[in-house]
Amino acid sequence: MELVFEILFWSCVAALFYTYVGFHILLEIWGRLVTRKRKKHSRTDNLPKVSVLLSVYNEEAVIVEKIKSTFDTDYPADKLEVIVGSDRSNDETNNLLKRMAEDEPRLQFVDFPNRQGKPAVINHLVSIASGDVLIMTDAKVYFKPYTIYELIKHFKADDVAIVGGNICSRQKKSEEGVAQEKMYMSREMRVKYLEGKIWGAVAGVFGACYAIRKEDFRPVPPRYLVDDYYITMKALSENRKVLQDLKAICTENVSPHIQEEFRRKIRIATGNFQNLRMFKDVLIKRNGVGFSIVSHKVLRWLGPFFLILMGLSLVLLAKTDIYRWFLYLYLVSFAAVSFDLILMKINKHFILLRFLTHFYVMNLALFIGFFKSLKGVKTSAWEPTKR
Repeated sequence: MELVFEILFWSCVAALFYTYVGFHILLEIWGRLVTRKRKKHSRTDNLPKVSVLLSVYNEEAVIVEKIKSTFDTDYPADKLEVIVGSDRSNDETNNLLKRMAEDEPRLQFVDFPNRQGKPAVINHLVSIASGDVLIMTDAKVYFKPYTIYELIKHFKADDVAIVGGNICSRQKKSEEGVAQEKMYMSREMRVKYLEGKIWGAVAGVFGACYAIRKEDFRPVPPRYLVDDYYITMKALSENRKVLQDLKAICTENVSPHIQEEFRRKIRIATGNFQNLRMFKDVLIKRNGVGFSIVSHKVLRWLGPFFLILMGLSLVLLAKTDIYRWFLYLYLVSFAAVSFDLILMKINKHFILLRFLTHFYVMNLALFIGFFKSLKGVKTSAWEPTKR
């Protein structure tokens, strides 16, 4: 029986190592062996018309800068429109948008009198958009002058459905409390880029900024929490290509508030498990799509269950010296997180402790999200994360 628990323990360790470290190493090696030349628009081409779509709720602090950063891009002015849907905002967001729309004919404002949830707002905005390519983006994400072109250039290839933007932090590396999230985002962007390079199958673009060919958009069902992942998976299920462009840079502030990030991660985790049930058939695809999704996403989403099984195995193996020490380390890691949470309250930051906390917080959010998804989602309305 001991052998069974040893196999269980090391299998869980291997799964966690593979999804967080090993898969990335594999992609880096594989990516060096793959050379793919895809058609791309040059700046002198007749570029497609673009509709930038935003679903917002109480974004008075950022909406003016967001709209300005969009119209300040170097994409041809006559090929660009922005449509903003306000999901019954009750701050100054609507008034600011109305004033901007009066001065800028390329800006269209849609006021929803009742809360709809982001999917319903996006579905409506798509229905009135005139662009051949849609850019879905968040109010807190700001474009560089070249962002839109870098996204759009890939749509010269007929098989490309979606292109993800490269979300970078606006904060300096020295700012406390954000280093672990910044490094996580940077690493995720690199992994997604390699998935797109090797298979044309990014396992979920970030919803904060991505472009999609309008004809490839599929309406998001009601009460879906992670609309970007649903839209990505629909494209992959129809054998369309999904890419990530590291040059399509846009910036946002990383939240230093662990409670806010925890709430956001629970919502995302709940939506991830919704999508896993919806698109389970995609996991058996043989063109790299299923392999990428299982390696990058599914194993990571199962992380909290691997951690629980590791702990149970170590308790049952603790009579053996080496596993007793592993159990001590396992328990100490949880104690270290508790200590780090105390340090946060007095504004003290130790980067190694913070990475450990980030790892456990993410897995706790996944654990809670799994059970919330089983209960069913009653609404897709959301509160913006404080940043």
